[in-house]
Amino acid sequence: MDRYSYTEEEKEINKVLKMHENMLGDMATQQETVRKSADQTINESENLLRSLSIDPKQMVNVREVSVREQVTIKESSWSEISSEANSQFNYDVYIEDILTSSEMQIALADLESIKNEFSSITRLDKKDIAFLFVATALQTLRWVLMPKIGDAIGKSKRLDHDDKSIKDEITQKRKEFQEKNKDKEHGKSEKGYKSWEQIVFSSIPYDATKGARNFDVKMEGGYHRYKTLGHDPILGWIFGTANIITDTITLTNFSSYRVEKMKFSEPISTPTIFVETFESIQEDRLRLAAGIFAQAVHLASDKYTKLGLPIPILGTFSEDLAKKLYYANYDTVCLEKDLQNISSSALVATLINSIISIVHSLFYNEQKDVSRQLYEVKTRKILLLSNSISSASNIITSAILKNPKMLDIGGIIVTIGSLFSDVRFILKIQEEFINSKLDERLALDLKDIDALYDEIVLRHPRTA
Repeated sequence: MDRYSYTEEEKEINKVLKMHENMLGDMATQQETVRKSADQTINESENLLRSLSIDPKQMVNVREVSVREQVTIKESSWSEISSEANSQFNYDVYIEDILTSSEMQIALADLESIKNEFSSITRLDKKDIAFLFVATALQTLRWVLMPKIGDAIGKSKRLDHDDKSIKDEITQKRKEFQEKNKDKEHGKSEKGYKSWEQIVFSSIPYDATKGARNFDVKMEGGYHRYKTLGHDPILGWIFGTANIITDTITLTNFSSYRVEKMKFSEPISTPTIFVETFESIQEDRLRLAAGIFAQAVHLASDKYTKLGLPIPILGTFSEDLAKKLYYANYDTVCLEKDLQNISSSALVATLINSIISIVHSLFYNEQKDVSRQLYEVKTRKILLLSNSISSASNIITSAILKNPKMLDIGGIIVTIGSLFSDVRFILKIQEEFINSKLDERLALDLKDIDALYDEIVLRHPRTA
């Protein structure tokens, strides 16, 4: 396989170039054959004249020769040319099949020369390096001053689960929901499902812990929240709502049980829970709204208590890690706080990048700097280097101090994004620069060819 990768269009161009190379080779061979034949004929004629005691030189009559040429050029479309090339080559043609080794070396040397020219033009000068130092200092100062992540919120700052304010708020919200829907039917279900009022006012089934040991399930008392999907801040909206409507409980391993009088009753398949939920909703659509309402009220009442809510979804992948974090008082509220810090860090990092970019653009000099695009490459280099240096120093500092809480995740995310966007931009401008230089060289070559053609025409003018 060739060391270069080609697009389908480039593969087609290679075949056309190879076809033309073969055509030129055939023409050169034919020309050499004609020349040799003409030389042989001339030699035989001169020998014949000498045999007749005639000096061939005396036969030369120097005069201007008029040449009548009738040249017919067949114009073909690209599709016709490529079709002909494809018919000749039913395999991929590589650049090495067209150029000789020495030609390849010359082409690569030219390419390297243009790349070096691009690097020289976009190299950071003293002014740019000053911007680099300022940008790096600002980004480093940012992560030094930003709040650290991973800190738990102490229980002293949380509410008790049975705090009167929580109970009063739940009661008030339930009454408001009931008053809003007092005109809606809430008769007995034909299949034994709870009415929407029972859903709103009944206890939350996935809070049950009694009877769990009968099924070899350890609910760990007040820490049961990390073991139930109903308490998951994300999955709870699906599983918790279904549990409330059907009086069931679903654990993080997706095993489910019926709950009667807040006690584990019997195992039930999780899919069956959703079938029963659907059947109940078909009887009365308000039960779905009641279930979502009850789920929302319960999550809100648990969120700011001393035990809080577990980290979303984590328990379904690693119950041990979810347990470890939950027992360390690191819950959803802590995660939200850290996500806000990370977002703030990323926002400030982006803001610094924008300020540096705008200010640096103001120093553009039309006489000194080649073009706006090439000057922007310098700007992107400054941002890329400053973000990379800042993030690298943050990671190294965290590793030396063995303190992962110091990690500037927001800044690292911005740096990674910068690596993708800025490098892609720089490579795009470099490609455009290379193509423009190659176009300039091709234009010069075409100009030389035109000059040579004009010289030949002047030396051998055509006549009608």
